[in-house]
Amino acid sequence: KHSSLTETMPRLIIVSYRLPTKWKKVPKADNPNDYDLKFEMSSGGLVAALQGLSNFEYVWVGVTDTEGLSKPELNTLRKELLKLNSVPVILDPQVDDLFYNGFSNSILWPLFHYVEDLSFAENSLYAAYYEANQEIANSVLEIYQPGDTVWVHDYHLMLLPGMLKELHQKKTGQPSTMCIGFFLHIPFPSSEIYRVLPKREVILEHVLQADLVGFHTYDYARHFLHSCSRICGMRTVGNEVHWQRSKTTVGVFPVGIDAEPWKKRLGTKAVADYVAEYEQIFSGCKIILGVDRLDPAKGIMQKLEAFEMLLNRISDEESFTDKVVLIQVAVPTRENVAEYKTLRENVEQQMGRINNTYDNPVRLMYKTVNPNELTALYRVADCLFVSSLRDGMNLVCQEYTICQQEKYGVVVLSEFTGAARCLASCVRVNPWNISETADYLYGAITMSLEERKKRHEQLYRYCVKHSAAEWGKSFVEALSNAHDAQQAVDKIPRLNTAKFSERWNKLKDCDAKKLVVFELDGVLQQYQRLPNVTRPPSHILASLKKLIAQEDVVVLIFSGRSSDDMETVMGDLDVYLSAEYGYYLRKPQQASPFETIAEIPEELDLNEVFNVMRAFADRVPGAWPERKTATLTWHYRTSDPEFGESQSQELFHHLCHTEHAQYWVKHSAEARTIEVRPKGVDLTHVVRAILEQVDTIGSITYFGNESFNEEAISGVADVLTCEVGTLEIMVNPSEAHFCIDSQHSLHNVLKVLAGEGAGPPPSPSSAQEVN
Repeated sequence: KHSSLTETMPRLIIVSYRLPTKWKKVPKADNPNDYDLKFEMSSGGLVAALQGLSNFEYVWVGVTDTEGLSKPELNTLRKELLKLNSVPVILDPQVDDLFYNGFSNSILWPLFHYVEDLSFAENSLYAAYYEANQEIANSVLEIYQPGDTVWVHDYHLMLLPGMLKELHQKKTGQPSTMCIGFFLHIPFPSSEIYRVLPKREVILEHVLQADLVGFHTYDYARHFLHSCSRICGMRTVGNEVHWQRSKTTVGVFPVGIDAEPWKKRLGTKAVADYVAEYEQIFSGCKIILGVDRLDPAKGIMQKLEAFEMLLNRISDEESFTDKVVLIQVAVPTRENVAEYKTLRENVEQQMGRINNTYDNPVRLMYKTVNPNELTALYRVADCLFVSSLRDGMNLVCQEYTICQQEKYGVVVLSEFTGAARCLASCVRVNPWNISETADYLYGAITMSLEERKKRHEQLYRYCVKHSAAEWGKSFVEALSNAHDAQQAVDKIPRLNTAKFSERWNKLKDCDAKKLVVFELDGVLQQYQRLPNVTRPPSHILASLKKLIAQEDVVVLIFSGRSSDDMETVMGDLDVYLSAEYGYYLRKPQQASPFETIAEIPEELDLNEVFNVMRAFADRVPGAWPERKTATLTWHYRTSDPEFGESQSQELFHHLCHTEHAQYWVKHSAEARTIEVRPKGVDLTHVVRAILEQVDTIGSITYFGNESFNEEAISGVADVLTCEVGTLEIMVNPSEAHFCIDSQHSLHNVLKVLAGEGAGPPPSPSSAQEVN
């Protein structure tokens, strides 16, 4: 344990792939053959965000490079980083390569930027991604203390929220109450793009263990919500995802920059010298500046095409006398990847062709430019041109704006960047429309001073107000609120398997029989696309049969299915079977027929209700009405998630406001059904019928989502009700004693009932796929 990191103030644990603390070996003055480790904090957006969180102590967890270090040096590195509140995670080099260069940057990065080539999607890449996330999760839990806030960053660590909750639960033996936020710094693609990913459900399930999931723009948040509903069948309500008896808030938090370092550099001699040099070199020129990583998503080829078309246009205009140059800073990245090598070759070929035709107007700076030189470039440029094909935010335009005070340069910004949603005063372009982009570039370099000043002042106010510090502060405040709301959602305590085992053992010592009731769909088996032909999984059935074999136990399986379907699916079990929510009941003997134990009021006209259901189903592809003897069900789980949900709400309200006092309507968000049944046909009615047949029952244990009126049951001293499911508690209040949030948890309880003992704690990220 890192005891040196224990603090009394609220603590924020920031988790990113890389630590912000860089180190290098520096030869000792007295012994050049020996080295000291020198450390330096980077100045990225996350570091700047901490300025808005002065009320927190912070700890940073991330991977650090250890290449070339001996074991003594490695120990020194650990100790020195801990002093700087940085916890290093040291990964096996091969795992790190497959994790970072493999799954993260060859699978997730391209796909999230709308490149659907998953030819590299090998199992070994995901295995490394999983292992790396697990190692980082272990490091976080080593320093985690109750009350800490954990903020996880970016696509490298999308499994981390779920892993943290799972490991914390195993450690404490209780459902985790960790406060976890997740922020994605790159775009989240449309659900139609995201569904291509082989591990799509697993990644979403793990991310949703966070209390708050943040994105730069509303578009990204909307795509994420759509993926949750369309791919995983989860319920989305406004900006929330409801699943596994919890809710995750989804928010929009556009990141900013720290303007002060740029302002300060503008007044330094080093920047002034660079500015003088560039002004001399490009005297009499209109300077268009591009600053990008050399990455296919940055649209540099499209930028060159638009610039060439601009040159062609102004060459035909005698009134345009200035020379126009493009300075393109191309920061090297992933130089060993073939696609990036090819991109560099194509850029250099295109640049060479333009320079040969138009007297060298393109200057390519293929390097990482130091902050002073970059500040000078921002200062001298008349126009910044960002042509990204996809970009999570792009902060270059904000850095440029800060450096353009009193010069009023114009920002030409791709509409496919997150920044385009925030910076309303920029000139927005579609980089795929080359001719139109060239026209906008011409407009930018010929724009009047008055308009340039007006646009610049609006941009400047935004950049100063929406700083990185403000971004960090707003996210952590929203995370605190989301966590508090999450803790207040479910007031029903989760069933403690150990205490339940104690209760069951005491009941076993009594002579009275024990009635154990299970709802079929959503409890013994997860909801299925075609519910009438499915049966609980084999491991559930195996434990259930051991419970049924106990002489002092009476088992009831309760369902809304028809009597024929119940006989087909569960008829081989020696249990009470209830069909159509209690209209029919079959005794444990397998040869026994289903008997009617309720009556349909003569004035109840199900034909009219069925016709309404059928009319709604006709306009909702994938929905269908099901008519049984006494009940009706409108299924929409195979329909489009959003359209089906909206139409189900309309149908539900229509049925509820129709004057039929003899039936009641239930809308199940989890099962994606609307049920209509006569009043009085319910679980309580069935249990009372069984108590009349078996007069020695001394306890009732119920697992399901059906309402159960304990007061209507007389003569039974011990009643325990346990709700099983993920969504209904979010929609309808429950009076259950306890809750279980997954079938894995139910199986542990079922094994206790069957005398098999409980298994390991369930994973919190075991969501079902409905669609």
